[in-house]
Amino acid sequence: MGRRGISRIKLTPCGEADRARGLRAYVSFDVDGEWRFDGVTLRRTANGDHRISFPARKSRGGAEFPHIVPLVNSRRQEIEDAILNHLAQAGGAS
Repeated sequence: MGRRGISRIKLTPCGEADRARGLRAYVSFDVDGEWRFDGVTLRRTANGDHRISFPARKSRGGAEFPHIVPLVNSRRQEIEDAILNHLAQAGGAS
């Protein structure tokens, strides 16, 4: 087994049109050295907080069906914290 935790985080900034809708960056990262996640997004909420969103498909009716989602909230928080720490070290994304 590889390294435990969240590693190899990469943030790809989005364009201005997406930024106007709250999207800040596309994110990829490794989990425990065994899983690669891609297509995760970093968004800014209406109150200014940053949150991550996992990839999902939308039905014709607009319902979302996630491709992946952490089943344990503490694991989701670990992923989000690692991404936000990486963002802070990179100089932030306003």
